Amino acid sequence: MRSTTFAMFIFGGCLEAPTPLVVGGDTDAVAEIEVEQPGDSDAAVEVADDVEVADIEVADDVEVAEDTDVRDAEVLDDAEVVADADAVGDADVVDDAVSDAEVVDDTDTTQDVDVETSPDTEVTPSPLALVVDDGDGFKALSNERIALTLTEESGWMPQSLFGPSGSGAELLYGGGDPLEHWLGVLMLGRGALFQDPTMTTTIEAGPGLVHLRKVTTAGLVTTTDMTLHADGRLHIAYRITVGAQASDSWLVSYVALPLTAVTRVQVGDETPVTLPTGNAVDGRLHFVGGLDLDDPPYLCAFNPGSGDVVGWIVHDTAAGTMPLARITESSVGGAVAHSVRLQYDWQRNSVAPSTYTAEHLLITASGSSCTGVATWAAAFRSPPALLMVEGTLVTNGAGDLDTDGFVEARGHYQVAAPGSLVTVETPTSLPGVTLRIQASNFEIPVAVSVGATPLVDGVDYLAQVTTQSPAGGIVVLLRALPANTALTVSW
Repeated sequence: MRSTTFAMFIFGGCLEAPTPLVVGGDTDAVAEIEVEQPGDSDAAVEVADDVEVADIEVADDVEVAEDTDVRDAEVLDDAEVVADADAVGDADVVDDAVSDAEVVDDTDTTQDVDVETSPDTEVTPSPLALVVDDGDGFKALSNERIALTLTEESGWMPQSLFGPSGSGAELLYGGGDPLEHWLGVLMLGRGALFQDPTMTTTIEAGPGLVHLRKVTTAGLVTTTDMTLHADGRLHIAYRITVGAQASDSWLVSYVALPLTAVTRVQVGDETPVTLPTGNAVDGRLHFVGGLDLDDPPYLCAFNPGSGDVVGWIVHDTAAGTMPLARITESSVGGAVAHSVRLQYDWQRNSVAPSTYTAEHLLITASGSSCTGVATWAAAFRSPPALLMVEGTLVTNGAGDLDTDGFVEARGHYQVAAPGSLVTVETPTSLPGVTLRIQASNFEIPVAVSVGATPLVDGVDYLAQVTTQSPAGGIVVLLRALPANTALTVSW
């Protein structure tokens, strides 16, 4: 509760008998206090020298507001009270309102009176909490670790990306090459991005996680699920149905990055390559690396000077052919290299009629190497088993490709709580983790701890109630989880 101090100043004269001034419940008092003398509202009232106003108690439900007069106070003859005594305006008095204000002889001329007021209930949002801005022709999702904008122009795929380095560098290329802009999937031979008529729906939105779904029903039939976690991970699951044979064509998922933002690229643990190489000139492409590698652990681009790091990772699923990785430097549309693509080729040379699916992770980081990308890639491609201390692992969730409790399509572990507590451990450390908890009684706030250490909401984790079935909640851990250390969530 805040304290607001009122000071009343009383001058000269004498009082024959102090009379209590009482302001009852639900009465408004104000900045300008006027005291009327019976029979003459304009007459001055004298108050003895050395008089103190003391012991003002505030009763329930009294509000101090501006421009309200305290009237009908009984004052004896020969007392003078200075009109228009200043009081503190605009203060809401909540508990213990005014009663028994007494005037005491032979005391100081001023007395500070403390009045308790309501606390300020406004809460500052965590800078790590995701914020969604829906505008005309765009959707912007951001926190202090990532800023992502999807636009109608880009077929509701990401068109702008900023990472946590603070460099202010735009990380998605959208320049002169008309074929591979920004981030998405294309089929060579169709000549452009998948910008067929689409419908974009917000499936889930909260401070820790936002899930968007893009559906294309004309041209190629596609479903793209994009799940952004507050720790900076963007999980993208593509499902594309090709209805007719497409000869002399490639089916590719990619992220295009400007050379103004990144200066080196790396395929898995191979030696980084400095860009530009000088081989992509006069409108040509140059394969920098990975063309003949079936399954590198990740593709990465970074800039040691600015600290910007971007990783593009595909999950090694047991449900189909693994896309082939490559990194391509481009000067298409210009004389010198302007951008580089981190790419996975689902089909090369010819695309047969079929339904193709793949789960990807786009990670932004801050650093001078691909170390952070490698750590997240391992957690995504080979997620460690979740050991249940309290609760049950759910292995049949939608998007869980290999029934291990980790949902590759969304980037979370799925667990069920029979009561109001979940405790999990992993045999190896994780850079972060998201739990989707099935519990009909889930509510926020929650209490979260790692080992014996209680965590801070908005700093170490973010939580939200899910709007999807089954009922429950989502907890995003914003810090590392050490190996063999209990992560406990209770509500």
